[in-house]
Amino acid sequence: MRLWALRNRLRELFGLPPVPPRPGSAAVPAAPRVEVAMAGAVPGAVVRLLPPVLVVAGAALSGATGLAWYLTALAAIAVTWWPRYPWAAIIVGFFGLWVFGRDDLLALDTVAGTVPGLWRMAALVLTVHLLLVGTALAAHVAWRSLVEAGVLLRGARTVLATQAIAQSVLLLVAWLRAWQPVGQEWLRLVAVVAVVGVALLVVPREWLVRRPRRVPD
Repeated sequence: MRLWALRNRLRELFGLPPVPPRPGSAAVPAAPRVEVAMAGAVPGAVVRLLPPVLVVAGAALSGATGLAWYLTALAAIAVTWWPRYPWAAIIVGFFGLWVFGRDDLLALDTVAGTVPGLWRMAALVLTVHLLLVGTALAAHVAWRSLVEAGVLLRGARTVLATQAIAQSVLLLVAWLRAWQPVGQEWLRLVAVVAVVGVALLVVPREWLVRRPRRVPD
């Protein structure tokens, strides 16, 4: 019975039809395979391979060098095979350390009067957001499954809504540095006020309402 099941398992991997059991055998044939056709569906393997690509892109944008690339390779493998674990959040923390350890990406070019690193920082913010969302989705997707296009579009809409606010804050910082004589202290103040404002707008109202305690009978 085990040999018959193993044989059919190997034939299934190569796309061959199963071998029926011998007459009088106690083996029970496997249940028929059901495939649901979905228009515009994306293979699950594509969703699972998106996070490691974003890990490499984030490392390049954050200025990873030397040993940091070995850590990036390990993180790419980890988010590919074990997306349920918080590897993406850990590597995002390292992105922040690499950015702070290098030159200021939002520094003002006094000659041109512009912030040349603005587009790089904007791309990094978008990449980090897509990495976190993509890893959360990949944790619920099998390699041989199909992901409906509506699921991806719904996730894309949430990303666009948040990125509209985040990218606007980046543009505000770049504008302040390019056209206003403000220092780091004022920029930090603006950033704190912006974070509080975004939190009040994004966080659902029911989270801020204190529910009365239930008195036991």
